[in-house]
Amino acid sequence: MEGYGNRKIAIERYFSVPKEMDELYKKHSIPVRLPDAPYFVEETQDNARRIEEFASSIEEKLKIRFDAVISCALCKSNSDSITITKPEVAHGNESDGGGLDNSEGRRLASYINANARRSIFINTPGGGTGKLKILFVNDCDMPIQVSINVEEKGMLNLFEYYASVAKSGSIMAPLHEVHAMKGSEVEISMLHNENEHTKVISLIKGDALDNSKLGMNFIYNGATETKAINILSSNGDGSRVHVNEIVYGSGDQKFDINTYIANSKPRSHALLESGAVLDGNSLCILKGFADINKWTKGAKSRITQRGILASENAHIDALPDMKIDYSDEVSATHSAATSPIDKEALFYLNSRGIPEDEARKLFISAFAMKYMMNISEPFALELASSIVLGRIEGREFGSLPELSPKGIWIPVSASR
Repeated sequence: MEGYGNRKIAIERYFSVPKEMDELYKKHSIPVRLPDAPYFVEETQDNARRIEEFASSIEEKLKIRFDAVISCALCKSNSDSITITKPEVAHGNESDGGGLDNSEGRRLASYINANARRSIFINTPGGGTGKLKILFVNDCDMPIQVSINVEEKGMLNLFEYYASVAKSGSIMAPLHEVHAMKGSEVEISMLHNENEHTKVISLIKGDALDNSKLGMNFIYNGATETKAINILSSNGDGSRVHVNEIVYGSGDQKFDINTYIANSKPRSHALLESGAVLDGNSLCILKGFADINKWTKGAKSRITQRGILASENAHIDALPDMKIDYSDEVSATHSAATSPIDKEALFYLNSRGIPEDEARKLFISAFAMKYMMNISEPFALELASSIVLGRIEGREFGSLPELSPKGIWIPVSASR
C-alpha cells in the first residue's frame, strides 16, 4: 500500500486510540517488557532450510499448502497477491513515535515499525477474489508489518497461522493495517498457537468503507503472554464490522486483549463478541470499548463478553464499555458474564450417563464452538476447532494435533 513504509504516517494512525480507553483500563493491564535490542537469527541457508522443513512438516500433517511462509530466516510467497519487501531502516528515529507519547499502543507500534524485518503487502484488486493461507514462524524476535488492501467490490478470505520454533524467550510482534474498500467483503482469521518460549504483541488497525463487510476472527491460544490491541472502525455508510475473539488459556498463560470498535457513519454496524476459557493459573483481561460517533443515524453497536473458569485459580476480568455521542436513533448494548462451569448442566449430563470429565469437555467445547462457528473458511474452522479441542483434552499449547471434527458440536443453522 502506497505510503505504508512511512513510519510517521503509520504511527499517527494509532493516535485515534480513544483517551477514554487508556484511562478506563489503566489499572487492568499486563505490562510488556521489550528488549533493548531485538534478537534476530541470520538469513543463512541452514536457518532457511530449517524453516522450510518445519513448514513442510506442518503442510504434510495438515494436507495443505501455505501461500506464504514468513520468518526471520526465510520469507517466501507463492502468490501474486502477496508481496514481501524489506522496510526502510529508521531505528531510533523520532518519526517512529519515540518520545511523542507514552501511550502503550503507540509505544508498541513504534517498536515494531523501528525494528521490522519485513513488510508484507496483500492486495485484492477491484472485483477480484482472494483466498490465502499464511504461516508465520517465530524463530527469533519478529516485529513485522502487514498491510492488507481489498479494493472496491473485492473479496478476501485470509487465514494466518502463528507457530514457533524458538527455543528461548522471543517475541512475535505483527502489526496489521487492514482496509476494506467500498462494497468489499473481507474475512481474516488469526490463529495463535505459539510455544512456551514466545510472547505475543499483536496490533491491528482496520476500517470498513461504504457497504463493505470486515470480519475478524482472533483465536488466542499460544504463547506465555499475549498483548493485543485491535482498533476496528465501521467508517462507511452501511458498513459492517464483526470482531470475534476466543481465548483458551492454561498453566500460567496471561492474555491482555484490548479491542476498540467504532461507528463513524449512518447505518454502520460494529459488533464485538469475546469468549474466554481459562484453566490452571491462567489470567485473561478482556477489554472491549465501543464508540458511536455523532451523525450516525441507524448505527448499531454491541459488545458481549463471556468467560468460563475451568479451575479455581484461573481469573478473568471482563470490562466492556461504550461512548455514545449521538444518543437518538442508534442501538447500543454491552454485557459481560463470567462463571465456573455450570454445576446444574454437569448434573444433567451426569444423569444421562456421561462421566463428569467427559461432561466438562462437552460443556467447554459447546461454549467454544459458539465463537468458532463465526469462521466461514472450512479449513480455518477445522484447524482452530481441533486445536481448541486438543487443549480441552489436556494438550499443551503450541502443539499441533491431527485435524479431527471428533467431539466438536457444530450447529446446523450456524451462519455468519
